[in-house]
Parts: sequence; C-alpha cells; structure tokens
Amino acid sequence: MHCNGLKLNVTKKNALVDFLSCLPQMLTKAAKRSNIAHGFVANGLVGDEATHSSEYGFPDFDLMLDTVRQEVTQEEYQLCRSTFSGLFQFQMKNGHAEETEHNRLGFPMDKDPSGQEVSKDHTTVSQESQQRAKCYNHEHQIDNRNERHSLMMAEKERKEADLINKHQKVLQESETCATKIRDVGDNKDALLQRISSCLQPELKSFIHVRMFKTMTGPSRDENWTWPNKGKLEEAKNGVDTLINRAFECVSNPPILEQPESPLSDITKTTKNARHKQATIVSIEVNQSKFSKEDNASSFLQDSMWVHQIIQSFDTENAIKSTDVPQDSLRRADLLQKHLEKRLGRHCQVRIKDEKKRDHLPLEHDVCKQMSTPTVCNHGAVWSCENRPLLLEGR
Repeated sequence: MHCNGLKLNVTKKNALVDFLSCLPQMLTKAAKRSNIAHGFVANGLVGDEATHSSEYGFPDFDLMLDTVRQEVTQEEYQLCRSTFSGLFQFQMKNGHAEETEHNRLGFPMDKDPSGQEVSKDHTTVSQESQQRAKCYNHEHQIDNRNERHSLMMAEKERKEADLINKHQKVLQESETCATKIRDVGDNKDALLQRISSCLQPELKSFIHVRMFKTMTGPSRDENWTWPNKGKLEEAKNGVDTLINRAFECVSNPPILEQPESPLSDITKTTKNARHKQATIVSIEVNQSKFSKEDNASSFLQDSMWVHQIIQSFDTENAIKSTDVPQDSLRRADLLQKHLEKRLGRHCQVRIKDEKKRDHLPLEHDVCKQMSTPTVCNHGAVWSCENRPLLLEGR
C-alpha cells in the first residue's frame, strides 16, 4: 500500500476490477435474511423468530453457553444466570465488562494451553486483543482510546523536544571545542595541546558533528567505539584516544544534519488515516423500488434523495439549493449511457464466453445500479479521492 493507492500488476488489477464489478449483486444475493439469520440463531445471539420476521427475537441464554468449548458445571451455569443482569448493566455503562468485575463476581480465570491460570487484571486499552469482548464505539471506550492517544502524543512531543535539545547541546559543545583550538596553525604539538584542554563531552561532540550526519551516531554495522579522552603524551605516542580522533577530523567540515521531527510524521500518518476511515451514509428514496428502465435523471428529480445526498456529502454547506437544473439531468443520462457502453466493452474483452457473462451482476442495467439504485437499495463500497465510503442503503 502506497500513499497514492495500490500498486498492482495488470493481472491483479484486472482481477480486482472484476471482483468489484461483481460485488453489488454478490451482496444482494448473499446478504439476505435467510442466509444470515441462521448463524446468529445457532449461537443464541437472536431467537429463531429472526429467520422469518423483521423483529429479532431475544437472545437464547442456553445456546450461548453451548458455544463454550469446555464443559460448563452446574455451579458456573448458576453463576452466569445470577450475575447476568449486573454484568449486562456494567457492559452498557462502560462498553466493556472488565476482568476485575468478573473476578469480583467469582468467575474462574482463563487458562493457557498448559492449564495454568492467566491473569488479565492489568490488560489495558493497548492490549485489546487480550480483553473480553467490548463495544468499541461506546462513549467510555472512545474516551479511553482518546486518552491513550493523548498520552502517546505527549510522549512523542517530549521525545522530539529532547532530541532537539540534545542536538543543540552537541552543536554548542562542538563550537566550544572549535573555539579553543582555533588560530593554532599547522603546529601539531600546539594543536594537540589545545585539543587536550577540551573536556571529554566537548571532544565527543566535536567529533560527532564532523563524522556523523544523524544524532544516532555510527550505525550498528560500523565497528566504532568511543575511546577514553586519554592524556596528551598518549596522543603524541599514537594511542587511540579522543584527542587523536579530534585531531584527525579538525579539517573536516560539520556534516551533522537537523533532526527530523518524528511528531510531524505521526501527524501526517494520523491525517492520512483519518482520510481513509470509512464513513457510513444511509440513503433512502421515496419510491420503494426502481425499475431497470429508470434513467439517472429520475433519481435527481427525487427531492428527498437529492436532499440526503447533499446532506451526506456537502459537509461545508456549499450547495444552497436542491433544485437540479435541466442541463444536469441531461448530462446524467448521457453519463449513464456512456457507462453502459463501457460495461459492454469490458464484458466483451474480459469474458470471451457469452454464457459466462451472466455470472456478472452487470447486465444491461448495471451502470444504473452502480451509480444510483445499488447505492439506495443494496449498498456498495466506493472510493472517492482515496477516501473509502461505505454507502449503506435501506
């Protein structure tokens, strides 16, 4: 995944296009009550009334307990029944029934594969995979995540400030050392004498600024260690000391670069993530069903549909009127015909066997379904300027 989208070869890209073309009718056929409700009924989340009624039945307590892999004792069964009401209220209030609450009520602790009890008392919002089920969009859970995000950002800001301060300190110490050894000339002994008068931190900073571009210093694969400052006599005898290393890089210009701001990178990532978050939009229409012969302009003439579209996407209230001019109606119908022709060419190129073209949900009216009816009646996934939008119809 790149910042500009997916980078796919032609084969994978065509396969993705074919799948997205089939997706509207796949959802229409698969996402039916008869295909979905039985799974929720089987595990007790809803009653069997859901298989034939629009009103969900109450959860089945015994069926839900049957999903537990180990055998439930009579004591555990009675504990579940007696504490259900309190746990339910706790869950509704906090969005999550915490481990400490289960422990307080007497529920046995979880066990690992070896049979040892595993304590989850200290799992937090940063370890949600280890927690019991929770409602992520509950107000309390949202506050917890926002609080954690604030703490993380504060820590990043502290690290950024520390890095900048460290960078400034290194530059200052390097300049102090450079000032002490300035105007010595080519006399090696005099230069070594001046270098030896510098403090050890000043020598390290002087060398760092002229040897490394980043504040991290040498990379891990470099065979580099910081020696002791040493004495003047040792430096004159060729012993590896900070004095000698500083002498070797006296003529080198400073190459240390300004540290990048990690906070700015996080901010960019956060902004990009916000742009890529799914937005749920529900669109209803006055008509209960649109026929295949309906033109795109017929939807633009539905005042309620147009109003909901504007309300969903015009967040800055730039559109003041819901009246669609006649020119836009005409262009909408022309665009529909153009999309239908493109679909026909796509089917001819991608599906050579005419008999197999029926597997696509895109017969004669697919372009209309993708542009309007599919959005209103079935639901479709679209992408607009790298911002995925989940359009959910009723």
